[in-house]
Amino acid sequence: MTKPPTGTELERFANTIVDKVDPRGGHRAPSYRWLKSGIETAIKGLLVVYDFSLTPHETSRIQSMTQALLKAGKLTNDPTRIKQWAGLVIVRAMVESYLIKALNEGTVCWDNILYRTASFVWMSALQCRVGDFMKGPLDDQPLPFLAWKDIELRFERGHEEHLSNLIARVTLRNVKGSK
Repeated sequence: MTKPPTGTELERFANTIVDKVDPRGGHRAPSYRWLKSGIETAIKGLLVVYDFSLTPHETSRIQSMTQALLKAGKLTNDPTRIKQWAGLVIVRAMVESYLIKALNEGTVCWDNILYRTASFVWMSALQCRVGDFMKGPLDDQPLPFLAWKDIELRFERGHEEHLSNLIARVTLRNVKGSK
């Protein structure tokens, strides 16, 4: 391609591609978010290669076209997959595969491997984000991470000391919105 497409050509392409794509997740139509993301990615790519930009009129036409496709039922706002919490089986498989890959292929630093696998387990067990228990680049509080003193382990009172009776109390100080 020697010159970038015009806004009209980009609009025509986006309008046409909707009929040519097989939707995911058993839906009758492709996702609105998929098309919007694809258009934005194409514009960013064209910007890098051609110093491309759309006029306000072209941007408005593309937005109107995607809204019209949504109203006509050619696009859907339904999620393509239902979000689910990562259960024990999935977390175990992730940790095992991560460790096996490191053992088979080697690693530069085992600290990174152990940190990554521990973060999988903590996110699943505490139902939180990684940023809730680790230091981020903009954190400026004294302890913006999970420290050993934040983890209290004990056995249930009146029960035998067995792993199934172990209770963990974890303090998260860096929870989003509660810092």
